[in-house]
Amino acid sequence: MQRSLTRKKRGSRNYEKIRKKLVKLHEHVKNLMSDYIHKVTSWLVEQYDEIYMEGLDVKEMVENNESKTLRKHILHSNFSKFMSYLSYKAERAGRRVVKVNPAYTSRTCARCGYVKKDLTLDDRIFVCPKCGWVADRDYNASLNIFHAGSGLPLKPVDRKPLLYIPFSEGVYSKFPGRSRKSPSRGGDAPSVRAG
Repeated sequence: MQRSLTRKKRGSRNYEKIRKKLVKLHEHVKNLMSDYIHKVTSWLVEQYDEIYMEGLDVKEMVENNESKTLRKHILHSNFSKFMSYLSYKAERAGRRVVKVNPAYTSRTCARCGYVKKDLTLDDRIFVCPKCGWVADRDYNASLNIFHAGSGLPLKPVDRKPLLYIPFSEGVYSKFPGRSRKSPSRGGDAPSVRAG
């Protein structure tokens, strides 16, 4: 649609028709993303009493990054909106959101604390040269974030990974474990209080 807009003569009736359609399309995509963020943050607040996350500075990430594509993806992810929705919903529900210093969360071994300085973004598996522990890079970082936020020993809260919901599934279908008539703490994952 953007391409057909550029082919029309600026100011003509056809140009205005296409421009209005394009504005509606952008609005629709924005609303879909906002709806998805609302659903995910509501689910997280309903399921967990404490939520630990990296206190990322999105503005700094965008300004200091040389890759135009990565900057676009960071901005498109609406991470700042996600953090603000999660914070205000948790506050309203009496839950706690703890922001952790993001420095070296993915480079530090969750088992022994060794900092692997030569880890790049392309390395998806974390292998500790000191203790030999092998784990997915994101899982390792999540354990470090949990430990930094809670101060508890490094063991997972849930014995299984968190529910992963692709964007398309969350937007175009019913959100897993949640309907309009379900109780406020329904869903797939067990409550932290129950454990």
